[in-house]
Amino acid sequence: MEKWRLLEPEKQDDSFLKMAKEEAILNSVASGKSPPTLRFYSWKSPAVSIGYFQCAQKELFLDRCRKDGLEIFRRLTGGGAVYKCPFGEMNYSFIAPENHPLIPKDIPQSYALICGAVMKGLENLGLSPTFKPVNDILINGKKVSGNAQTRVNSCLLQHGTILIDFCGDKMAPYLRIDPEKMRQRGADSVADLVTCLNSCSGRQVLQEDVAKEVTRGFEKKFGIRFIAGELSEEEETEAHALSENKYATEKWNFWR
Repeated sequence: MEKWRLLEPEKQDDSFLKMAKEEAILNSVASGKSPPTLRFYSWKSPAVSIGYFQCAQKELFLDRCRKDGLEIFRRLTGGGAVYKCPFGEMNYSFIAPENHPLIPKDIPQSYALICGAVMKGLENLGLSPTFKPVNDILINGKKVSGNAQTRVNSCLLQHGTILIDFCGDKMAPYLRIDPEKMRQRGADSVADLVTCLNSCSGRQVLQEDVAKEVTRGFEKKFGIRFIAGELSEEEETEAHALSENKYATEKWNFWR
């Protein structure tokens, strides 16, 4: 049975180092120095993530974000702006060579496979998720997990947010949400479109339990075994350099 690397949940790094570690891991996997890697992380304070192609000024109330001390960071993947809620979510990141025999070359198929692994984890928690192509996981018709993917340096990177608690009311001061787009989707508020594990399960779901069961879901879906590991010294060094010289810079986060 093939063995992949599992990185234990982390929440102390700032947003910029979190994103820098993803790129450092990707580069290490691409060079063959590290195996396919599954990583979990959460936030210790509120932050806002913008998609690779987005303009922060158009998507966010920047003055309010800065006044309240939110970190604003650009990720490698596309998609929309996301409010990062401490203790209200668990995030995963999965990185593997693009030509790995277990990874579909077709992007929609790879989304379905990886989201399927996440869904198995949610099923382990007693929930009944469904997949909405191309990259959403729903429970009772509402989104509980948004996912994004990119392929860089012959590697696949997919990461996603699993909502544990509802933080929709907390994002309103920071994200420019278009009311007309909401109405087109038949919604009056974010609460009409989004749900969370606590609400669906009727209990308090722990972040560490989400990570544990999603890990089991990946093992089941891919037929592999994870071995707990840590970043190599080379990955750590590269990540800190990327954080300082790229992800924490105005040039990267506000280049559009």
